Amino acid sequence: MSKNSKNSVKEPVEERTPAPQPKALNQTAIDPKYIGRLAGTLLGICLVTALLLGAVNQVTKPRIDAALKAKTEALIAVEHTYQPLKDAAQKWLDTMEDGEANQAATKAYVALLEESLMTVDQCLAFAGSPAGKEVFGDKQPEMQAHAQSLKDAGEKYCDCDACKLAKAILDKKEYLNKKSVWIFGGDGWAYDIGYGGLDHVLASGEDVNIFVFDTEGYSNTGETFTAGVVLPKISSLRFIVSSFSPGFPGR
Repeated sequence: MSKNSKNSVKEPVEERTPAPQPKALNQTAIDPKYIGRLAGTLLGICLVTALLLGAVNQVTKPRIDAALKAKTEALIAVEHTYQPLKDAAQKWLDTMEDGEANQAATKAYVALLEESLMTVDQCLAFAGSPAGKEVFGDKQPEMQAHAQSLKDAGEKYCDCDACKLAKAILDKKEYLNKKSVWIFGGDGWAYDIGYGGLDHVLASGEDVNIFVFDTEGYSNTGETFTAGVVLPKISSLRFIVSSFSPGFPGR
């Protein structure tokens, strides 16, 4: 039968099922309680890390403070220490326990320490000058030779008592100003599980600041409320029940 025949039989067209389209992602909202727990856990990790770093700082800084104080007193006692530097050093000693006044005193002290610390080249130049002759007298050649030996040895600074102390203090200059120490924690930590440690810190007499967050609950342990919660403020019955019932979801 020819292609063009009127009586030709048409082949049935196969019906194809459309390819399945990808379904939209489930847009189910995340339960806020899980967000709260995650936030509480992350906050807890951050607080523990901060407390550990703070504890290390509180152990080491008093020792550094004592060493800086002793070196500053020794610097003042050196006869040939620059008088304005002596005055700045004494001002720093007088304000060590005054956080506000110590900031300006520290800034002035550091500036004069840096100004007064002589390099070997400056020492050589001074030793060979008329001013050096006036200071050292007959020992001028000896001082020139000593300064040259320091330069030959690759030393950078003068090794007199005043310069050695100034260099040692400048090496720890970030500890000169009085630090503001803060402890952060939630009310569960402050009123409950961490109260023993907090009470110990308060009784120690250390100069620290304490900031307690009004979280009203242990966010990372199932929304149980803390001793810092005022009951009428609790807006969720589930929040109350979960605090007393171990088997309740979210406990």
